Amino acid sequence: MRYAHATRTAMSQCATRTLREQRSAVSLSATRTLREQLSVVSSERSPLGGALRGGLSQRWLRAGK
Repeated sequence: MRYAHATRTAMSQCATRTLREQRSAVSLSATRTLREQLSVVSSERSPLGGALRGGLSQRWLRAGK
């Protein structure tokens, strides 16, 4: 009885840990892509295209949160 409970708690802890790691990895990749998009925007010469892309990335950031 005690052994089953111990394995159950260990499994739940492992599951929460992997979930947290996955979430952090997802947020890291999202921020990386956003940073790349922003660098592309800053390198754009036309201000209109940069403003459009910046607005899109900000809207996407808001939707992500």
